[in-house]
Amino acid sequence: MTRRFTSDELYAIRNHIPIDVLIETLLRVPVRHTQNRLRFSCPLCAGFQTSILREKNLSRCFDCGKNFNTIEIVMYHMHIGFVESVNRLKQYQSDLTKQTASIEKRKKLDCPLTIGEIIGDILPPPRQNHSKNPSYDKHAIPKRIDKLEKKFDTLSSQVEKLCRLILSR
Repeated sequence: MTRRFTSDELYAIRNHIPIDVLIETLLRVPVRHTQNRLRFSCPLCAGFQTSILREKNLSRCFDCGKNFNTIEIVMYHMHIGFVESVNRLKQYQSDLTKQTASIEKRKKLDCPLTIGEIIGDILPPPRQNHSKNPSYDKHAIPKRIDKLEKKFDTLSSQVEKLCRLILSR
């Protein structure tokens, strides 16, 4: 039987997706910030006696004694298998890379970020039940904000023109 994922792919998924970001954004696990530490609800026992070791990109529950890497925490939290967990993490990693590239490109061009770009990073990802709905678009809100921002820019320039006309009289 052939392997579905290369060791490089699995290494990248385990080590290049920050586990704290994954817990808060993709999984939306209940979290608590105590003593400058992120505590999250363990997907096995629901306890909050948890910790994250950012240097090794691992998490641990001290109540049940289980350690989690990024793949395992997705498997346990979403109740899915290894292959589906890796595929979701690959998609999540791809989305993060695209967002980062877009923002870095705008920064290099010395363009200000749009509200849609900023809010897209802040908004939580869509819930799983929405992903089955073909009319649901996870980028709908940032797109709508971008449209509103463009309309606002147009309105603002029109107001400036009116002000100049009034002042020139």
